Amino acid sequence: MPRRRDIDPSVFEDLRMAKRELSARCFRSGHPLFEALEMHQRIADLQGRATELLHAVGIGRKRVGGKLTDMLSVRLYVARKLPRRLVGLAAMLPSRIAGIETDVIEAPPAYFAMPLAPCTMKRLTRQRPVQPGASLGNVNVIGGTLGARVRSRKAGEHGLRLMLSNNHVLADFGVAPIGSEICQPAIGDGGEPGDVVGRLLRFAPIAMGAQADNRVDAAVASVDGSVALSSSICTVGVVNGVALPSVDMAVHKHARTTGYSSGVIDDVDCDVLVPLSRTDPTRVARFTHQLRIRPRTGSSRFAQGGDSGALIVGKSSNAAVGLLLACPDNGSYAYANPITDVLDTLEVELD
Repeated sequence: MPRRRDIDPSVFEDLRMAKRELSARCFRSGHPLFEALEMHQRIADLQGRATELLHAVGIGRKRVGGKLTDMLSVRLYVARKLPRRLVGLAAMLPSRIAGIETDVIEAPPAYFAMPLAPCTMKRLTRQRPVQPGASLGNVNVIGGTLGARVRSRKAGEHGLRLMLSNNHVLADFGVAPIGSEICQPAIGDGGEPGDVVGRLLRFAPIAMGAQADNRVDAAVASVDGSVALSSSICTVGVVNGVALPSVDMAVHKHARTTGYSSGVIDDVDCDVLVPLSRTDPTRVARFTHQLRIRPRTGSSRFAQGGDSGALIVGKSSNAAVGLLLACPDNGSYAYANPITDVLDTLEVELD
C-alpha cells in the first residue's frame, strides 16, 4: 500500500471498496458483530466481546506504536479495545481486508450532537442580525447550531433567504411539519415566541437501521422577511466557497456549545452507526461516506452536544468542507457530512 498522503485515485478507490466490504459485513443485521453492537451500552460486561463495541468503519492513516504513519488503512473504531487474548476467534476483527491493512482504534461512540444543558455564553443568546455559529432550533426541539446562510437552486425559490443546519435540529428527525417555526436562540436556550426567525422549508429524511445508506443529516429553513441574516460565521468569518476534504486537512468551526475550535480531518470516508436514542441502543441510523474530525494537537475536544449543524471550514482556504452531525459526549472527535452532499441533496448553495 502506498505511503504517500496524496495517493492515486485508483488506489484510493481500492481502499473505499475494501472499506465498503467490511462495513457491509460488520453492520449486517444478524451478524454476530451487529447482535453484540445492540448491547454496546453494557460497558461493564465486556470480557470476550470487543466487537460489540464496533461503531464505525472508515479510511485514514494507520497508527503504529501509538504514532500516526503515512500509510492509509481501513480503520475500525471500537468503544473499547481489548487485548487479543480476551477476544474470541469469532469476534476477532480482521487485520487485513481485500489485501489492505486495517487499524483498530479506540474511541467512544458518537451521538447526535444535541445540547445537554444550556449555559450563559453569548452564542446562546438572541442575536440580530442572526449569525451562523449561534444557537438555533425548531420550536419542537432543544436546539443546535445555525450552520450557514444558503440560497436555493430550485425554480420558484429565487430570492428566498435560507438557513442551513441538521435535520434533527430544524426538523426533529423529520417529525416537525413543514412550515413549523424556527427560533434563535433555540427553545432550550431560552427562545420565546418573539424569537421566531424562520420556517422549516425542507429536509433530507433519515432512514433507520444498521444497513441504511444515509448520506446527510440536513435541512433548510426560510428566513422571515423582517429578520436580518449574516453571511459571516462567528469567529470563522466569511466562507470562501466549498472544497473537497482530505486526510490531515486542518479545519475549524464555531458552534453553540464549544464555540470556536480547530481540528484535523483524520478519516474521509467513514461509515458510522449513530444511535437515535440513548435509552434504546437498537435504534440506530447508519451514515456512509462521512468525515471524522479530531481536535488539533494540544486540545482535548472539537465538538460537544449542541454543536450539531455547525459548518466545518478548511483553515487555509476558509472553504466549507462539512456539516457537523454527531460527536461523543467528551468531544474527542466529531462526524460531519461532506458539504457537497449536503448542498446537492437540499438543492442549495452557500450564499
